[in-house]
Amino acid sequence: MKGFKIKLDDTEIILKNDSTIETAKMIKKYGGNKVLLLYGMGSIKKYGIYDKIIKILDDSNISFVSFGGIKANPIVKTIDEAVLFAKSESVDFILAVGGGSVIDSAKAIAANIIEGGDVWDYYIGKRVAKKALPIGVVLTIAATGSESNPFSVLSNDNDKRSAYSIAFLPRFSILDPINTYSLPSIQTAYGLIDIFTHVSEQYFVDEEGGVLRDYFCESVFKTILDISLPLLENLGSQSLRMESFWAGNIGLSRFLMKGINSGGDWATHSIEHQFSAINDMPHGAGLAVILPAWLEVVSKKKPEKVLKFINNIFNKNNIDEGIKALRSFFESLGVPTYITDASITQKDIERIVDNSVRNEYLGNYVKLSKEDVESIVKISLKI
Repeated sequence: MKGFKIKLDDTEIILKNDSTIETAKMIKKYGGNKVLLLYGMGSIKKYGIYDKIIKILDDSNISFVSFGGIKANPIVKTIDEAVLFAKSESVDFILAVGGGSVIDSAKAIAANIIEGGDVWDYYIGKRVAKKALPIGVVLTIAATGSESNPFSVLSNDNDKRSAYSIAFLPRFSILDPINTYSLPSIQTAYGLIDIFTHVSEQYFVDEEGGVLRDYFCESVFKTILDISLPLLENLGSQSLRMESFWAGNIGLSRFLMKGINSGGDWATHSIEHQFSAINDMPHGAGLAVILPAWLEVVSKKKPEKVLKFINNIFNKNNIDEGIKALRSFFESLGVPTYITDASITQKDIERIVDNSVRNEYLGNYVKLSKEDVESIVKISLKI
């Protein structure tokens, strides 16, 4: 696959090998003079990406300070600390080097530096960010699509929520396959499942039309099916890493949302957010548990599109067999499709349900009641 550049929703995407070298040029293009280099729990240092980035910045005489420690499910406390640090250093640009959690955190930090107040207000719907510092991204895992979308997810006191703002959109994102070669197979698998589920949220909608959109979605599903096992067997494949980057970006760049009034279903994500808020499980791991359980419940209420999905993607004519095929696919990547380690138990169900169904119903393809969500959770826990 040949590298390329494209602009999606005002984010410049650079998808090609060795594109990290363009980081400094892009920072300068968007006015960065004092950069906050934001990263996660240290893997970019372990694998040499951090040293590569700081050399690029130093060679281009770009002043920067670093802030690490963004965990896989980022929390408000860390965001507040980063904001205080960034303000004390008078930064005017944020460079997020990592995956979705680092990018989501960058969005919250960038807005809160400008607007102040309680950052959690963005996530509980009290306000929408209007302004933010410019953000650039060097992506290290294909998964969330956060590198070119206006969404951010944050946790606070065993609650996990999403926020939306056009101000969150990164100015540029560098998708360099070289930066993913050292990514462990299990993290790669979580990212692929995340991509697959993002697409499912936009595929399953209760709206007329969308023939072309459905075909677009199905092409991404099939791409993930085709590349996943070969990629896990050859983690240093430039071509497969590029395919995964492109699939992840298309999966949640809002391209697949075009023409959808509702924006998608998102029940699977809403429920998973409450799982990982409790046990801090990786997002992709939680989605592998919730998506098959969600399909089991909604297929009993509205089977038509579920049947289309399992027929077109897994070549099955029976819904139960199709859901088994989906579970088998996730499990072939080394990711379980049930939670059996007691990290979530019967006593957690009521809180999960209440935090998932904040209004009367949840979802779009099927409007799920609290009883429906409880059924999904119990299937996920094998209760």
